[in-house]
Amino acid sequence: MIPKLPDELIIEILARLPVRSLLRFKCVSKSWLSLISSQQFVETHLFNSKKNPNFTHHSVILTCEGKLERSSIPSLLSNDAVFYVLHSEFAYGSGENLAFVVGSCDGLILLSCNDKDLFLFNPSTRIHKKLPRFGEKIKRGRRCSHGLGFDKSSGDYKVVGLYYTDKDLSEVKVKVYSSKNDRWKSDRWKTKTTVNRSNMRRVRGELGAFAHGKLHWICHSSSGRGSEWSVVYLDLETEEYGELQMPNYEENELKCGGPVLGASEGNLFVLVVYPSSADMWIMVGGYEGSGNESWTKVVTLPYDGGLVYPPYVDGSVELPYADDFSAYANRSPLYMLLLWCSSIVVFDGKGFTARSRQIRTDSRYYQADTYLESLVSPLG
Repeated sequence: MIPKLPDELIIEILARLPVRSLLRFKCVSKSWLSLISSQQFVETHLFNSKKNPNFTHHSVILTCEGKLERSSIPSLLSNDAVFYVLHSEFAYGSGENLAFVVGSCDGLILLSCNDKDLFLFNPSTRIHKKLPRFGEKIKRGRRCSHGLGFDKSSGDYKVVGLYYTDKDLSEVKVKVYSSKNDRWKSDRWKTKTTVNRSNMRRVRGELGAFAHGKLHWICHSSSGRGSEWSVVYLDLETEEYGELQMPNYEENELKCGGPVLGASEGNLFVLVVYPSSADMWIMVGGYEGSGNESWTKVVTLPYDGGLVYPPYVDGSVELPYADDFSAYANRSPLYMLLLWCSSIVVFDGKGFTARSRQIRTDSRYYQADTYLESLVSPLG
């Protein structure tokens, strides 16, 4: 007779399994269904997945010629990367009707489809929710940005949408969506006064980088002193705005397009691109906008003119590092960039020389992001 395992041990084992297995185990019994569906178990499983040292539960999601593809990070770093097309009920296609990933947090991804519809989607459970319309028609040609993050104080996943309302780009309208309440609420972000009094600011890029409970955007300012860049952020708990100074780099040597912002779980990055090289900086302190921000240069990469915007960057956990990216020997923090069209560059936090790998030759990848396998529901 097989002895019965203690409930605590069963929970400990289940909380370390992949989502695919857990979805099957919901059918074992009503008690297992109740356990795996409980909020406490979802949070425990998420915590364990984040702390997994081998990135077992992490995947890269790629926008590829009108469809979404995913590959696990261990597979992507091996000699035999495996790609899967994500099938879902929401519409996406080719040409002007692409679905783009515009946010990722705790296993949820935010998709912008056909330039008008937003979806919260969990690729692991295949559950999705279409968000209510933004409330106002966004005119063609107007800049629009989005971001997805988690508000710890309320246990709420929030989507931020912002776009310019004036032709002279002097004012940005901001709306914050609550997954718990399933509605948007409005705010007015007057760029000349709220963030920086010096001059008109422009948010660059379509993605907000989520780190430290805040969504961040690169901003550009034109003044009599020339062109300036900074990082503005929205705190999802307080819904207050702030501003960070950029790393100390050579402004005159910048490649056209300016710096690129990225984030991993808990870290904020800036990629500064020059004509023949690119510097990766990580912010290690300072959030008061008082000029005390501390940036550390992680690595300088050779630049061939092909970095995808935005890059995928992750240094949140330790990954295996070797010449072929597959040996689990000497471990150190690892960072990765996706290149145009189908290559990746991998480098580590100890300053080792970057290596690149061709991941595929029959497709062109326009965008990349990462997501974590989780049971988190987009339904709120």
